[in-house]
Amino acid sequence: MISSSTLLPKTKRYNVSLGISIVLLLLIFIFITFEILQLQKSGEVIAKNIQETRSLHQLIFNLKDVESNYYKSNLNQSYIDSIETVNASLIKTLDRNYKVYDSFQMNHKALYSHLNVYLSYEDTSENLEESISKYFLKGSKYKRDLIDEHEEKLKSDIGNFEALNKAKPTLFILATLLAMLIIILSLYKLYVAKKIINEKSSVLDSILENTNDVAIFYEPIYDGSDNVRDFKITYASKTNMSITDLADDNIIGKRASKLFPFLKKSDLFKQLINAFENQEIFEKVIEVSIKNKDRSFKVRYIPIETGLQVIVTELTELYANQKKLETFNKELFLKNKLFHEAEEAAKLGSYVWYVDEDFSQMSDNVFRILGFEPQSFRMSAAKFREFTHPEDLVEYDNQIRHAVENKRPIDFVFRVIANDDQIKYLYTRGDFGEREGKEIMVGVIQDITENKGVEQKLKSRNIELIQRNAELDSFNRVASHDLQEPLRKIQIFISRINNLEAENLSEKGKTYFYKIEKASIRMRSLIDNLLALSRIDNKNYEYELVDLNSVINEVLDIFSETIDDLGIHITIDNLPEINAIPFLMEQLFTNLIGNAIKYKSDKKSIKINIEYSKVHIKQIPQEFIKTHNYYHCIKIMDNGIGFNQGENSRIFELFHRLHSKNEYSGTGLGLAICKKIVLKHHGHIYATGIPDKGSIFTIYLPSGNLKLHTN
Repeated sequence: MISSSTLLPKTKRYNVSLGISIVLLLLIFIFITFEILQLQKSGEVIAKNIQETRSLHQLIFNLKDVESNYYKSNLNQSYIDSIETVNASLIKTLDRNYKVYDSFQMNHKALYSHLNVYLSYEDTSENLEESISKYFLKGSKYKRDLIDEHEEKLKSDIGNFEALNKAKPTLFILATLLAMLIIILSLYKLYVAKKIINEKSSVLDSILENTNDVAIFYEPIYDGSDNVRDFKITYASKTNMSITDLADDNIIGKRASKLFPFLKKSDLFKQLINAFENQEIFEKVIEVSIKNKDRSFKVRYIPIETGLQVIVTELTELYANQKKLETFNKELFLKNKLFHEAEEAAKLGSYVWYVDEDFSQMSDNVFRILGFEPQSFRMSAAKFREFTHPEDLVEYDNQIRHAVENKRPIDFVFRVIANDDQIKYLYTRGDFGEREGKEIMVGVIQDITENKGVEQKLKSRNIELIQRNAELDSFNRVASHDLQEPLRKIQIFISRINNLEAENLSEKGKTYFYKIEKASIRMRSLIDNLLALSRIDNKNYEYELVDLNSVINEVLDIFSETIDDLGIHITIDNLPEINAIPFLMEQLFTNLIGNAIKYKSDKKSIKINIEYSKVHIKQIPQEFIKTHNYYHCIKIMDNGIGFNQGENSRIFELFHRLHSKNEYSGTGLGLAICKKIVLKHHGHIYATGIPDKGSIFTIYLPSGNLKLHTN
């Protein structure tokens, strides 16, 4: 592997120094050679001239011999080939500076070319023979001219040789010393320059081996027409393994098009060739799939005379980070937008108060709350005080002073007079901190004017509710004592009349009396149900662990005679223990099982199934406020007359009846009581029914502890 120093471009200073050194060395060499070896060279020139003389005479002899054999028709191909070989070596010894050298050379080639043609055919034309004769004549003339030029040159060289013999020895010594001095200086400069280059090369090698950038050197490969057809890799840094998985030793010598086939598949390869041929720096961002992963690279091609320096910087992570940053900025923009919208919706604003400078950075919505355009003036605590209601100034000043003196958070409500003279209630909360060495308070301001209005309404509603509760308590007392007492007397007198005077009544009288008795019983049931409904909201009840199996057994005891008489078949799953109010659970299941019995079908035997399962809130499709993760699901199913599914929500309304009182007895309060009991236990109840098929009442009760609340 070549050193990375081959990648270092020659600096201008180094080029100048190297050029001067080379020129000086050449001058010294020429001078020394001229002064020291000129005599020897002059002798060699003379010797060469003698050799040229021999060559010329030999060429003349060969020409005459070929000409003689030609006219005697004694030529053959082997003879011509041998003569051509000998002549070629003789011609090489001649001085090309002779005036007739090129003419002689051309005539010689033409002559032997025609002779070869002459030997190739048995029948020859007269034009060919004339041309050969013409070339023989010209050859003789050119060789005589060469001899004349040669003799003149030989005389000149002999004159120079004699002149050199007269050179002074002193000049020879001085020239030698000067040459030695220049050589030493040049060698020293070359040594210094090489040392600097080596040091820089070592630094560059270290950088290239430790950087994440990939460095490659492309050396051009030419075709027969001197056109670049490919590049050979002559240097590759170790970081190439991150792209090719090949060590640098396995990359060196490879062709770029073989190692990186995507180059020729795109226009990039042509661009590389253009960059090298035009010596123009070229860079491009490319995307390449490596190991089924798209990666991005910035490639810089830096041309020099001997090839292309290639620096590859991977941008994959940078682009990924840029995308993340863009996504983050978009999210931040969206969050800021949502924050500002939330501020406006909540009538909320924020501030940063620089305590020592009494300068406040207020969000736009603070200005809007005060009735001004955002950032329309410089805000401070003193400026904000100007908007404070006169009746609240003392409280405002005390709160601010107490917070600053004790470095404690502020948290209070005060009134301001907005720009439109509207009085607004503001709530503020803030705490102290530090920013860039300055004491600050960071806080929020909220317009709670509407809340104050709602608060006043709530107070009024609470007073009204207290009054209504008092009225309800009065109703309970009336229902418990004032209504029940006359009803008891009516029922007592009805019982006595039945026992003593029933036989004396006419049939019509008996009918009327029966209706009175039935109405009193219905009145008793209605009063009892109303009392039960009102008692559900009693705050003095406590939740306790209730075994629903025991509750169901007690309810079944109540209906035991009816169950036996009607032959009702009941199946019950094992039920859990739950946190509940015991008597309300008994009331709930009494009403539901009673309904299943009451609304039985006369066409089939009665079946009641009670199923149980424990479910997660995600398994509950119905919408209601879920306070626990798990719920007890209890289903009470019957095969009675059922109901239209469109009535499934109305059947839980107060006094709502699906059937007339002549068809089925009841007050229309039973299912309303069930719903109120389930809500009291933070649960949910709903019903599904199919006419003539039956109905299913599904109850969800929380699994876990409950907190007492009223509905």
